[in-house]
Amino acid sequence: MRKDTLLITAIAFGLTLAGIAGAEDQPISEQIVDVMNKVFGVHPGFRANHAKGIVAEGHFTGAPEALGLSRAVLFNGSPIPVTVRFSNSTGVPNIPDGSPKANPHGIAIKYHLPGGGETDMVINSFKFFPVATGEDFRDLLLALAASPPDAAKPTKFDQFATSHPSVPAAFGGLATPDSFANEEYYGVNAFLFINKAGARQAVRYQLVPEHLVHLSASDAAKQPAEFPDGRTAGAPQARPNNVSPEGAACSGGRFHQGPVSSLAGRPQSRGAGRFDGRQSSARQC
Repeated sequence: MRKDTLLITAIAFGLTLAGIAGAEDQPISEQIVDVMNKVFGVHPGFRANHAKGIVAEGHFTGAPEALGLSRAVLFNGSPIPVTVRFSNSTGVPNIPDGSPKANPHGIAIKYHLPGGGETDMVINSFKFFPVATGEDFRDLLLALAASPPDAAKPTKFDQFATSHPSVPAAFGGLATPDSFANEEYYGVNAFLFINKAGARQAVRYQLVPEHLVHLSASDAAKQPAEFPDGRTAGAPQARPNNVSPEGAACSGGRFHQGPVSSLAGRPQSRGAGRFDGRQSSARQC
């Protein structure tokens, strides 16, 4: 990650040391939320992070070839109703969608399964998460808090980044899209798929748009506060991360199936399934 971007990130967080350090006897999840509330402020009715978002409704249809990886009902080829929430990073409810401070963008998908069950997919535009544990994430925020622009070098953040090289690498891979739909989203965790024969395969989810569009810093600065209505022109395609673009891991198979409608755009090859749907009237959620 470039040095000026790191400084912008630190400034954007508006971090101060006062009152940030959480009590050691608190669960780590509470410590992280407490830090975020200090960073972004407390906004009643909004979550501590990814406060601003938009909801869409639609269906996910798994392709027949996906059954070769998983026996889950999610991939049995029947349309599965979904509720999808796209969101901006930070706990600021009115942050512009195209702001670099809104990266990484997120997408949360709730699959409404037959029989009343549900399963969730929560992923974001980090190609990989900067740190591996909750404790490290808390410490990353605290290191930024102790590293204002006028701090002596090396700053606490410099020291943290040196000992955690995944941090600058992760932030360096972020870019600002021109819409929620024209962005790639990556799973943070790996999951174990089991097919009908009992074969196991570890995968990480990846959602791939029809058109990936990343803006330069100057073009991003010209964007309106909210992404244009065209953000739903091409929905992401779900693809297990072990399936390469060349299809070597799936023997050249096609994991999508059509037809698709407004949210989905035209089909692409080598995905585990496709989404189609419509935008909800809800904006901040």
